[in-house]
Amino acid sequence: MGLAFLLNFTAFNAVQQLNTQIFNQEGHPNTAFVSLITLYVVYSFANFTAPLVLESLGIKAGLALSSVGYLLFSIVCGIYIFCLPDGEECFAHASESLFLLVMITSGVCGVCASLIWIASSQYTATIAPEPLRPFYFGVFFAILLSNQGIGNLISGYALSRLSHAQFYALMVTIGTLSVVGFSEM
Repeated sequence: MGLAFLLNFTAFNAVQQLNTQIFNQEGHPNTAFVSLITLYVVYSFANFTAPLVLESLGIKAGLALSSVGYLLFSIVCGIYIFCLPDGEECFAHASESLFLLVMITSGVCGVCASLIWIASSQYTATIAPEPLRPFYFGVFFAILLSNQGIGNLISGYALSRLSHAQFYALMVTIGTLSVVGFSEM
């Protein structure tokens, strides 16, 4: 589970942290800001219903489904950048439609965030023997939080050598590996 979280949040945090810079450079200020507000407001409220949803889905299915929500966020942000370079439209989509798609996906990711964090705690508590739970949680968070360093290293390297679209493609690839990891649990 730790490796799946590492991959998931390496991709997501890199995209989340760089969206503001990339969207501003591409001529779309405020898009990243509003998408993150949407994500975290939905996340806050979804925490009230997440335990009920996980009771229906099951912990492992909840983890796998949640990782797909994070992946969708990265995919849609990449599509937004790819389709709107310098304010031009592609695929006959208006910029407002893609902006709305980013906001909807941000909301979906907020719901998935509530599911993934509650499910991860339930899963760890289920598999860890009572006296070893603090150790298991410590190992899990040590692996998870290493995503910040790994993600920043990848981002620094990738952004100096890749286009913005290629950067998003790389993050989507890493996120896809996390979905595979969660589905194999």
